Amino acid sequence: MTLSTHNTNVTMDIDHLKNNFLYKVNSHYAALKVFLTNLETKDFTEKVKMPRYSSRVSLSFVDLDLPKLPQQECNKCFRNIVQTTMDFLDTMIALINIQEGKIKITKTYTKPEDFFNFLNEELKEEIQRVSRGRALSYKAKVKLMNLDKFSTEALNSYIDLRHCLEHNKEIPENDVKLKFKQSIMLANGQKIKKMPFIATTGVIQCRIAKGQKTFKADAKVEISEQIIESVIFTLHAHIALKIIESVCSRKRKNIT
Repeated sequence: MTLSTHNTNVTMDIDHLKNNFLYKVNSHYAALKVFLTNLETKDFTEKVKMPRYSSRVSLSFVDLDLPKLPQQECNKCFRNIVQTTMDFLDTMIALINIQEGKIKITKTYTKPEDFFNFLNEELKEEIQRVSRGRALSYKAKVKLMNLDKFSTEALNSYIDLRHCLEHNKEIPENDVKLKFKQSIMLANGQKIKKMPFIATTGVIQCRIAKGQKTFKADAKVEISEQIIESVIFTLHAHIALKIIESVCSRKRKNIT
């Protein structure tokens, strides 16, 4: 993406921002997998005993409710992924604001590197303004990106489910239809539902298809690892690319 003054052009590596966003998304899932793997080890219970202080300040230990931990961590992982996605949207909206000339330059920059440093500082400040501002809700920010219908619906469904996890004690007030894309394997045109699968004849195909998971109103939300993987795949294979396309397609104005 190129930003300009009247006498200076600077190209910003917007793909770096996208890759950093996807790295953070992957890191949330990696942390979940590490936790779940450690949960299966014999000495894990001893390692995670929590200290408890009595009224006499004597130290004892309480056992965690281990059977509930995997679900708690899956839900937390999903919340973190959605928050990271919203942070990425804030960054992209800040870029759009800069790209559309909504900042002012108070001095002359003749060297591209000086202009680039100025833009970096302005971007950091603009991201903070967008993030802290109350004028736009998360869904309003999604709408502002002018994405395709699927990306908009998918992001809004992630926002709805995250709101339920954060504020409604993990129980939706209304049905939440979580939308995603997933890679499916087909044998002779029929979906392979169980692996391993032995194909004796015919054609094996891989196809990306839309998927949906409905979380019913008044029922406690339980997000599975499979759902998290599908959401991550959707962010990688579709939504992140559409967001970048939207930012790069905006009409560029000279920054004055």
